[in-house]
Amino acid sequence: MSLIERTNLKYDLEQLLWEYESLRDKIDWHPDADGSLQTALQHRGDGSFHDACGSLKDRPDVSERDFSQLLPLYDGTIFQKIIEDCGAVRSRFMQKNMHTTYSVHKDKAKRYHIALDTHKHAYFIFPRKGLIQDRKELFHIPADGYVYEVNTTAPHTVANCGPDRTHLVMVKK
Repeated sequence: MSLIERTNLKYDLEQLLWEYESLRDKIDWHPDADGSLQTALQHRGDGSFHDACGSLKDRPDVSERDFSQLLPLYDGTIFQKIIEDCGAVRSRFMQKNMHTTYSVHKDKAKRYHIALDTHKHAYFIFPRKGLIQDRKELFHIPADGYVYEVNTTAPHTVANCGPDRTHLVMVKK
């Protein structure tokens, strides 16, 4: 498998955006250190929009699989269908602010991504050690309604070199 692969799962982008916009004002957003925002679509029983947000590395008693219950706000939405179709857990909307990046890191499981709002200057970057020299691979996930499987178990970062971008991010079970 390459680092990012488009799956066969495709959804109507207009429907995705319409439902996202209709829910946006009802969402309780969690700010990251750089001002970017994220919020959970799934929780682990407490109904929280925030518990699944951020890093879990300092919470050894918590697993990504614990976040499997859909928040009531998303009942009957296209997002419920996507989560069910993917068999995903720890689903979140993640808005990366303009001109921000994450540190290089690895996740414990692969991720599914659907770009809701993006631009050509939003990238996944995978620094890889080659036999002769270091190299970096850049990928852009377009807003085309497809679910993309991303091998985030490899060292990677996200660099947003333009306007804000928003993805639905889900953990592959």
